Amino acid sequence: MVLGIAGMTVAAYALFFLYDWLTVRRPSVPSAPLFALAFALNVAAAALLLISQVPAAPKDGMFFAGLTGALLFGIALIWALFFALPKGTYASPQVGRTCFKQGMYALCRHPGVLWYCLAFAFLALMLRTPESALSCAILCAGDVAYMLLQDAWTFPATFSDYRDYRATTPLLLPNAVSLRAALRPVGEGGGL
Repeated sequence: MVLGIAGMTVAAYALFFLYDWLTVRRPSVPSAPLFALAFALNVAAAALLLISQVPAAPKDGMFFAGLTGALLFGIALIWALFFALPKGTYASPQVGRTCFKQGMYALCRHPGVLWYCLAFAFLALMLRTPESALSCAILCAGDVAYMLLQDAWTFPATFSDYRDYRATTPLLLPNAVSLRAALRPVGEGGGL
């Protein structure tokens, strides 16, 4: 199971990297299908983890607390990636656009990574096996590696104002200033 998850994770993030490379270096080449396939592989890895580990996990208070946290952070992840961003962000990426800096994206530069890793931390808590902990760590390591590539290369090359965004918004862990910015109403540059 762990090797299967590791393989799917490596394949998913290789496709995400290729998606980014095409977006920046070959914008005329359609890259959205790569993003969709990478996302599907990532979901498949999570499904393999759940299918293989949930039946053996004790269904006690820790299980349900972990399940609740994983669901809440999973919903936050989906919101950050697909509903908090302007329509078409992944389907029609373009170099030279400006950063979206409201709501979750005022909270930190990579809220999807924050919610993703928290969801998998709660899954590991829910399942409580060495295999599930290792699998969750592998999935999170892939996402963090992708985040570092995006922050160092993809986003500075894609967004005309990324350096300014980097100077004002934390990478991953929100602070008091970014929390206030995220809670401002949307018309004022905030709004979770």
